[in-house]
Amino acid sequence: MDAVPRNLNNIPVDMVICILKKVLAGGSFEDFFHCFSAWCQSPRRGAIIQLLRAYPLEELYKFSRVSSPREVGYFFRFLFIASRLEIPGASCYVPCKNLICGVGSIDAQLDSLLVLSNNGDFFSKLAWVAFQLLYNDGDSVSVRSHVRQLRIADMRCKNHFVALSAPEGEEVESVVNCDACNISLVVGAFSRS
Repeated sequence: MDAVPRNLNNIPVDMVICILKKVLAGGSFEDFFHCFSAWCQSPRRGAIIQLLRAYPLEELYKFSRVSSPREVGYFFRFLFIASRLEIPGASCYVPCKNLICGVGSIDAQLDSLLVLSNNGDFFSKLAWVAFQLLYNDGDSVSVRSHVRQLRIADMRCKNHFVALSAPEGEEVESVVNCDACNISLVVGAFSRS
C-alpha cells in the first residue's frame, strides 16, 4: 500500500485557518506562531499571502498586551512577517500603535493609514478618520470627504457580512461581540448626519 505523501501544500488555506484558530484557542501564541511557521515552509509566497489576507488578524491584536514577554515577542515576529508581505491588518497596526505611543512622525503615520485606507482597508479607514480628528482637530477638508465616503459605502466589518448602516430613520442594533462593527455603527451614524 502506497503511503500518502505528507505535503503541507495539499492542505487548503481555509483548513489551515481552522487549524491555526484551534491551536490558538487551545494553546499560546507561541504554539500558533510555530504552527504557522511550519506551514510556511512548504507553500509558495502567494499561498502565505492568501492565508494572511483571509485570516482575521484583528483577532490577534490582543496578544500584544499579554503578560508574557515571550508571547509578545512571537506576536511581533508574526506581525513583522505579515507587515513585510503588505497585509493590511498588520500594516494598519504599526502606525496606529506608533500614533498612540507617540513614536515617529505623526504625518508619516497618518500618510501610511491614508494609503491603506485608499486601498480599501476597513480598519485603516476608521483609524485614519479617528487619528485625523485627534491630531488635526477634524478641520481638514479631506476628513470631511473621507467621512462622506463612509456614508456612501455600507459600513462592513470584513468578518461580518451584515450591512451595518441603515436607511435614514431606521434603527440598527449593535453587534455586541464585534468592536469593529460597533465602531462602524458610531461612524456610520456620524456620516449620515
